[in-house]
Amino acid sequence: MCTRAPIIMTIDWLSEEIESLQKRLKKQPRSPLFAHLAAYLLQTGRTEEALKVCDEGLTHHPHYTTAHLVRGKVLLAMNMKAEARREFEFVN
Repeated sequence: MCTRAPIIMTIDWLSEEIESLQKRLKKQPRSPLFAHLAAYLLQTGRTEEALKVCDEGLTHHPHYTTAHLVRGKVLLAMNMKAEARREFEFVN
């Protein structure tokens, strides 16, 4: 039972962070915090939502390399290798 406690705490923490970032982005939709939100969504397996967050954020911050890296990871998780490669090449 003790081995599962850190995992549950991590999931709870991620859920809280996701909710907090969603609220902040609702107030400031052009904030670059979208990349963090997308990364957390990816960690929780919410890939389609993470991709949408990246796409929306990148319309305001098209040269934000961290966001392109996160988008590449999301696309890779979705098995969209060619698209992911383009994102990784942008970062490189």
